[in-house]
Amino acid sequence: MKVDVYRNLRTGGFSIRHKGTVVAHADRVCVRNARFIVQPGGAARAAQTGQRNVHAFVRGELVASPREGWSVVGEATYRPFEGPASFVDAVTGEVLDGWPLVTCEGSRVKLH
Repeated sequence: MKVDVYRNLRTGGFSIRHKGTVVAHADRVCVRNARFIVQPGGAARAAQTGQRNVHAFVRGELVASPREGWSVVGEATYRPFEGPASFVDAVTGEVLDGWPLVTCEGSRVKLH
């Protein structure tokens, strides 16, 4: 199932949206063939008002359950009030458009 996953600042976990409707909430979500989406209008509105809104998310195929032993090779981050309006590698700052497999957990997007 193709989903959008975004961090829910009110609950502390992640919201899972399918076809525009939130269908679930979870503490950990795995997504295959992930694309990192930032909606420019929402990013501009957040920068202008200083208030967060849902405009950045991970889009891809929901993976039913994470497998033990998946190695983490990096992390993606998005900071709406710093730098470019895009997801970047947390260490190098390189802009990321997508990744084959990610796990959203805590406040992190782990790259596998």
